[in-house]
Amino acid sequence: MIPLLAAVLIGLGLSLVDSDDARRELKRHRLVRVANLKNGAARIDGRVVPADNPTAPAGSAVAIVSTVSMSTINHHGSSWTAVPRPEQRFLVDDGSGQALVVVPPPPPKPLPGDDPDYEILCSLGTGPDDPNTGGAAIRVGDRVSIGGYASIVVDPTGDAQSYRAPPTRFMLTATRYYPLLIVRR
Repeated sequence: MIPLLAAVLIGLGLSLVDSDDARRELKRHRLVRVANLKNGAARIDGRVVPADNPTAPAGSAVAIVSTVSMSTINHHGSSWTAVPRPEQRFLVDDGSGQALVVVPPPPPKPLPGDDPDYEILCSLGTGPDDPNTGGAAIRVGDRVSIGGYASIVVDPTGDAQSYRAPPTRFMLTATRYYPLLIVRR
């Protein structure tokens, strides 16, 4: 049964990801404060803050993370379903500043022999799940470690270097070579 499942997963270009993978990959990224971020691979530790609604109460969900779910159909077989989600955003505050975290929607299924466009690895522990969507929720006030590719983006809620410069903020997200890593502490 296990070899058959593995063959199906490889054929679909999917893999079962152990939550330890996210923790192991996170150790490869250097820990930096938001005030000292530069372009490139980085890891930040901090508390989750909502990006869209700054007055959201503590404990409210800011992102539901789930890229692939397995469901059974009448107990005769199993199928893999990609869960469509829009891009989700939240801020992580480490005390020196706030960085925007962008959780992209699931990538399209790669062609045979191709690598996926990006990966999202999560280890959210035993935190509360969202029963309506089947994903794990990242909530306001959660302590998280985020790893990914840091870059500067124009963001209306960011800070401007001068009165003529656009407001900018550092953003962490997944790229082809750097997975987005989310670990709840």
